[in-house]
Amino acid sequence: MALEARRNHNLRVIDQFEKSVQSSRQLQPKPSPTSFALVNGVEIRLSFDLVAEEGKTLRRILYNVRNAEIDVETARTTLEIAHWVLEKSGLAVNPKTLEYVDIFAGHARSISKVRSQTVQRVQANAKIIKTLWPTV
Repeated sequence: MALEARRNHNLRVIDQFEKSVQSSRQLQPKPSPTSFALVNGVEIRLSFDLVAEEGKTLRRILYNVRNAEIDVETARTTLEIAHWVLEKSGLAVNPKTLEYVDIFAGHARSISKVRSQTVQRVQANAKIIKTLWPTV
């Protein structure tokens, strides 16, 4: 049953992707290394689903392939954290080149800047994780 469920999920995602405007984009895949940031003793790892050149712009793309739309705030916060991790790992990238594509809803989200409160929340949460980790 699990294999059939996985197969059905993959078929749904492929079908939704083919019907979306995403399928007509001219993206040339590039290597997608994992980025790391050490925050208050907690390592944050970041891997994009796709890193690709579109024209002369290098895009870093995350995909929501769940069978439900991702809310705007979650997508935005995810992109902000991704941009911050890239910066912490030594990569200077334009935040507008990061995308969160929602296959289910059929749209893409991007950001123009990172809110300072997002970075502060990441740092505070890392402190909490470091404190609680030995008890888990």
